[in-house]
Order: sequence, then C-alpha cells, then structure tokens
Amino acid sequence: MRPTFLGFETGRRAIMASQKGIDITGHNVSNSANKNYTRQRVDVYSVYPYSSGYRYTTGIKSVAGQGVGISGIGQVRDPYLDNHFRMEYQEFSKLDVMSDGLSQVEDILDEVTSKHFTENLDEMFNQLQKLSKDADRPEFANILVSKSKELVYIFNTYANDLTKSMQKQKYELDNKIMKVNDIVKKIASLNKDIRDEYVAISLGSQSALGPRINENYGPNELLDDRNALLDELSGLVNIEVIPKDDGTVNVKMGDLMLVEKFESGNFTIDPGISAPVDFSSNFKITFEGKKADGTEIKKADDFDVIKNNCLTAGELKGYMQVLTGKGDYADTAKGENNTFQGLPYYMEIVNSFARTFADAFNNANKVSVPNAMDLFTFDPDKEPNSAANIRVNPKWIDDPLGGLQSGLKPDAGDSANNNILAMIKVFDQKLSFTRPGQTKPDGTPVEELNGTFKEYIKYYTSKLGQDVSFYGSLSKNRGMVSGAVDDQRLSVSSVDLNEEGINMMMYQKAFNAASRFVTVLDQSLDTIINNMGIVGR
Repeated sequence: MRPTFLGFETGRRAIMASQKGIDITGHNVSNSANKNYTRQRVDVYSVYPYSSGYRYTTGIKSVAGQGVGISGIGQVRDPYLDNHFRMEYQEFSKLDVMSDGLSQVEDILDEVTSKHFTENLDEMFNQLQKLSKDADRPEFANILVSKSKELVYIFNTYANDLTKSMQKQKYELDNKIMKVNDIVKKIASLNKDIRDEYVAISLGSQSALGPRINENYGPNELLDDRNALLDELSGLVNIEVIPKDDGTVNVKMGDLMLVEKFESGNFTIDPGISAPVDFSSNFKITFEGKKADGTEIKKADDFDVIKNNCLTAGELKGYMQVLTGKGDYADTAKGENNTFQGLPYYMEIVNSFARTFADAFNNANKVSVPNAMDLFTFDPDKEPNSAANIRVNPKWIDDPLGGLQSGLKPDAGDSANNNILAMIKVFDQKLSFTRPGQTKPDGTPVEELNGTFKEYIKYYTSKLGQDVSFYGSLSKNRGMVSGAVDDQRLSVSSVDLNEEGINMMMYQKAFNAASRFVTVLDQSLDTIINNMGIVGR
C-alpha cells in the first residue's frame, strides 16, 4: 500500500520545479540584451522510487510516482563551438590588423587621389625642358629648384608619415599588451572564485575523496564572465583553453601557460610601453611565467615569444607583423621578419627611391664635369641616407643657376645645356633600385627593380595594392567564417524571447496543474478521513 501522504510530496516537488522554471525564464528574459549572458535552464529528473530506506519494506510499485527533482541550473552552451569560434577569431584578428596596417601605408603612398610624386615628376620634367632652351635664365633655374624642393618634401613626408604610422601601431600594441596582462589576471582570479563557489555547493565536500563538483549547478554568472574574457583574449593572442575537474581552466599559448589555476603570466614589450620608436627599433615581446611543462620563465630569461614560435595569431601577432615585416629586405641571418611586407618594407622601398633619385640627377649634373655640385644631398648628421633626410643642396638653393652651370665645361659657353639634357634623359633611363646590404654571389647589389622612376612608382603601388587586396580578402573571409561560427554559438546559447515566452506558458500551466493536483489530493484525503466509515453512526 502506498504511503498516505506520498502524493502531496509529488505535488510539492512539481510546484517547486514549476516555480523555479518560471524564475529562470524570467532571469533569461531579463538578460536577453546582455551579450555575454548564456541562456540557463532548469535541469530536472524523474525521482527514482527508492524504498529500501523504509522501516517496513514495500514494493516498488507502491512508492512509484514520487515526481520530479531539480538536479541544478545549467547553461545551454556548446564547448566545441566555443573552441571553434576562438580558433577562427584569433586568425581573423591577426589578418584584420595586418590589412588595416597596409591600408594606412596605401593612404600615405597615395598616387591617385592627391598630388604626389608622379605629377611632380612631370612638372620637373617640363621645367627641365624649358631650361634646356634657355640654360642661362636664372628665373627658370629658380623654378627648377622649387620643383625639386617639392619632390624632396614628398620624400620627407613619406618617411615622416610612415614613422608616425609605426608609432601609432606601437601605441596600439602597447595597449593590447596591457589588456592581455589584465585579462589573464582576471581569468586567474575568476578561476579561484569559481572553484570556491563549486566547492561551496559541492556534494560530499567532507568526504575522504575531497570536494566533488556538481557540474549541473554552478556559478553560471561567473562562468559567463570568464567565457567573455576568454573570447576577448582569443582576439589578442592564440590560446588553447583546457578545462579542469575543479571548475578552473588553464589557458595555453603555444608552449606557454598564460593561466594555470590561480596563477597568470605577464608580457612585456621592448621598446617599453610609451617609449619612442622609429625604423631602427628592434621590437620584441617577452614572457614571464611558466611553460606547459612546468618550467619557470623569469624576467631575466628574456624569453622572446616570437622567436620561440609561441605567438602565432591574434592582434599582437598582427601588430608585430606590421611593425617588423621587412619582406625581401629582411636580413634572415639576423632573424629579421621576412614573412610579411609591413611598414619597414615600404620604408625601404621609399628609401631606395630617394637614393636612386638623388644619384641619378647628381650624376647627370656631372656628365661633363666629374666634380660638379651635387644637386641633392643627405643630412650629414643623420644616418643612413634615406627619404627622411634627403634635401636639396643648400648651395644650389643659394645659387640656382650656378649649381647647374657647375656641371658645364668651362669653355662651353653660357648657353651650353649638356647636363640639363642628361637630366631630361634620366626620366626615361632604366635605373637600378637596389636593396641595401644585399649582394649576389658575384658581389653585385640585389635589385628591387630595374626601370624608370614611373615604372618604380607603378611597381611599388601595384605591389601595395595587391597586398591590401590579398590581406583584405583574407580578413573578410575569416571574419565571415568566425561570424558564422558565432551565429551558430548564439543560436545555442543566446536568449530567444519567443522560446522563453513558450517556456513561461508551459511552466505556468504545469504550476496550475500541480496546484490542482494538490487540491484533488486534499479533497480525497478529506473524504477518506472525514466521510468514510460514518454509516451507522
């Protein structure tokens, strides 16, 4: 025979489960606009008809139907999609930074939307044509000097703008380094809070086996905070998240442990944060903490995460590619980055242009007199010769006509123009644009291009355009993939108001039914207790 009040316990459990379902549904609706919130659900189970604890053994059938139990409040989340999203997002973040860096270079070396080198070259050519007909006209020589100043100014502007872009990229990298250090510290702190919460609600915490985690009932809001930080961290560096049995997670970056339980590593950058930088700077990111095998890495070890292939993706990798990518100009023997054509590569392109430009016109002015004046010089107080320090010879500025006539034979006469004609020919000459410090096996310099000024401009602008298009397409494709994976993840874990509305009605009907069930039981017991056995009284 069933226990007299068994049905009331069944009804009580049903009412409590329905109430909790309404509570969690309301909690989900309240957080529907919270992008870091993971939808929660009431995890229920059917109560097993356990009868061995009764004083008098009863059959299973007599104690069947004990109702519903709540095992916990779980999160609707797919760990596989989390991992997939983070893998795609870290690669997208790297490519996005690289694409943005190249776009900045494209804006600086713009030959389309503003008056830059090509148009000024044409104006200089036209002025040389006029001067060739009247080589003794000082006003024409003055105009030529003015056009030369404009070209030199463009070289200087290219170099200054590229340097400013480098400083901007370094500033952004400094901020990202600080953000990574802050995030890993927060994750380590949340690990401790989550572990403590799990222990507080664990089952058998005083057993000889130690605390046992109830995975279905945990600090869901703290887990949301940690997952949001892990997502953000995956956009900054490449990570691997390793869940542990006590509710904590370890976070790896290559062979490095960014987070191990309650401890976190620390990144530093050289040159230091907010330190001034230029193209002579040697950028390096170092790590202090632990390796995956437990080896301690101290600050004095100067552990370079790039050279040790630990940093392979994320925004930090993207910024380092932009800041250090020398492409074909890299000296691989010194460990320079040759995998990407970043700011240093295009600065060397501009420097090679400036040196070749100066040599070509200086040699043309010396076509008759080897020791004639150099029309273009480099600031002697700055090394090496580059676009940043090219200038019009101050002596030529002081004496425009004399600087040109210094290249004439003394007995040629005032109207001789052989050096000016040689300068005109420079515009159609095939010039050697070389890479500094690089030589072929026979000792000759390695050429970047053998062509005219305009062919060189077309060469590097086309190369830059191809790079921008290539990395822009890669970034866009990766962004679409990571976005699609995130959409899949959100379809699982985000709050759907329509679905929550249906759940609310379901729990409300269940609550009403359970309440009615208890009322029926009460009426039945009233009949049994108060109305049965009264016949014949």
